[in-house]
Amino acid sequence: MSFSLYDRSNVTADNNSGNLIFNRYLQDHWWLTGFKPDAQKINSDELYMIGEISFKDKAMKDAFVKQFNKMGEKDKQGMTIRESKTDSTKIFFDWKTN
Repeated sequence: MSFSLYDRSNVTADNNSGNLIFNRYLQDHWWLTGFKPDAQKINSDELYMIGEISFKDKAMKDAFVKQFNKMGEKDKQGMTIRESKTDSTKIFFDWKTN
């Protein structure tokens, strides 16, 4: 799993993702977190995250996608996913609060 977290309070045409707060590079974990003390003043409505999850095998990835697609929009809490076209065990995700 890996992810990048952005502050979208100052999005411009040249910088559509916003300002990078931090990255968590690809690691073998079931859960990644991040903490950056000097970023505490960012409004949570301005956060945007992109990332990827690599599963043990295609069956595990397919089960995740199937269950995710069954969820209602409220349960997804602003998250969207898409499957990798080149790796049958990987998904990419986007998450934003609003």
